[in-house]
Amino acid sequence: MMSSSPCWGGLPIGEAARALDRIEEAPHRYPRWVAMIGNAGVSAGVSLLFTTSWKIILATFLTGLIVDRLLAAMEHWRVPPFFQQFAGAGLITLIAAGITEATAQGVSFFVGVDPTLVVVGGIVMLVAGMTIVGAAQDAIDEFYVTASARLLDVVMRTAGIVVGIVASLELAWRLGAPLSISPDPVALGPLGAQFVGATLISAFFAVWASADLATIGLAGAMGLLGWAGYASMIYIGSAEVLANTLGAFVAALASTLLIRRSTIPAFGLVSAALLPLVPGLSLYNGLLQVVGTSPETANPSEGGSTLLVALGVALGIAAGATLGTYLGRPIADQLRHIPARPRRRRPSVAVHRL
Repeated sequence: MMSSSPCWGGLPIGEAARALDRIEEAPHRYPRWVAMIGNAGVSAGVSLLFTTSWKIILATFLTGLIVDRLLAAMEHWRVPPFFQQFAGAGLITLIAAGITEATAQGVSFFVGVDPTLVVVGGIVMLVAGMTIVGAAQDAIDEFYVTASARLLDVVMRTAGIVVGIVASLELAWRLGAPLSISPDPVALGPLGAQFVGATLISAFFAVWASADLATIGLAGAMGLLGWAGYASMIYIGSAEVLANTLGAFVAALASTLLIRRSTIPAFGLVSAALLPLVPGLSLYNGLLQVVGTSPETANPSEGGSTLLVALGVALGIAAGATLGTYLGRPIADQLRHIPARPRRRRPSVAVHRL
């Protein structure tokens, strides 16, 4: 006779639901403003991948703070994700248009601030890069229905971003502050800045997720390691897909091995390590190329190619992360059975009362 609470190698459904409710209702480790800084810090880290201009990094960070508050309010009001993405992307674009107008009016602080990089740094925090990697990983693991649903979620969220950008560009033009956003790929900055940016992206993501200090530091180190694997493959002339695959593999393998004697959740650590690699910018560029922006005309053929590359990168990251975790678990299990060396105790000195 079948049980009313089936269990497939885990908790019964009722107990699992109660455990999930306890997790969701648990108090946050840090105040909300710390999570806000973590989310905005991801945007600043993304900017550091492309530029070392402190003005652009600061502008992106401040933009991230504003957008984070907007999204938090819309989430509280239960606004659908499509409109959240639309509003967030539109606000980022209008901020960039304001920077362009301030430069035209002679405000010296904004001289040299590229509005495209401000938009890129802010938009990547919205783009569902991790979702498309999750969809690819579900497909690899043969969860095809879940993979299809996640892929549709990526399409809708990213479409909301593109519609928000296009609508804000039109609004800025009508307000007399025209802004030109290039849909072409943005070149990476100096290698040292890339490493710092990747480390900050993963670390700030862990801060946003309310991780403890040890996990935050480890997440930053794993993000750095994954980007090192990616950069080394690019240096020898490898294609984007293979480079991202190796970066994800190295990060997932190292993460799985390092947490063998800890209580750090593997999924959270690997997610933080993969974040600098996710193809959010490729999704953003591809859809902008499909719809076109002023003064660029639509180029569906080039946009389709860019989106295919983004999908290939997502599959590569998912495959690398899955393989790294798969190979790391048995190695970690073997290492777990190795007894830790006992600490040598110093001989105690007896103290006698005279």
